[in-house]
Amino acid sequence: MMKNYLITVKLCMIAVVWMINACQPASTSTPLRSTNLSLPLSSRVTPTASKKLVIMLNSSDSLIRYEVGNPSFRGRTTVEVKGDRQVTVRFEQNTQNDVYAGTLSMEEFTTFQKTLQSNQPFSITSTQTVGKPGEAKIRLTGRNDDQEQSTEFWSNEQWQIPTLQNLVSSFNKIATTISGGKVRY
Repeated sequence: MMKNYLITVKLCMIAVVWMINACQPASTSTPLRSTNLSLPLSSRVTPTASKKLVIMLNSSDSLIRYEVGNPSFRGRTTVEVKGDRQVTVRFEQNTQNDVYAGTLSMEEFTTFQKTLQSNQPFSITSTQTVGKPGEAKIRLTGRNDDQEQSTEFWSNEQWQIPTLQNLVSSFNKIATTISGGKVRY
């Protein structure tokens, strides 16, 4: 009987640790500049719900960043696209940190802008509060002028939300192109 009790206690402890880890927000890989993007999501000043940020990518200071994964598990892929067509792709896993930089062609950039405009990333709402074990978080962060906004989703939500799937596919294509096929997620 004592053995069963100890097994139950251990399983409860494992479940609590997993829940704590699953509820922690993913950290950003690199601060954009001295902005509030390094603060937890709950501490950030973001536009009100009625004023969702629309990313136009029409200046070198405007950007959108896509992050997915966990650097301590299967790795994190980060794709950052700026308004001057400059792209940075990062892949982090444990001590590995690969960085690729490039410029989108005007055609690729225009297509990406149209994808952002037609899918409005900051108008999409997550439907899940908790993910499944091993499921990654997707974080989208955008900046226009001095206005910033972030939103998070569980990776499996892309299969239920077509606009999120369109955005994820577009970022994955950019990551593959800029890294020469080395970064795929």
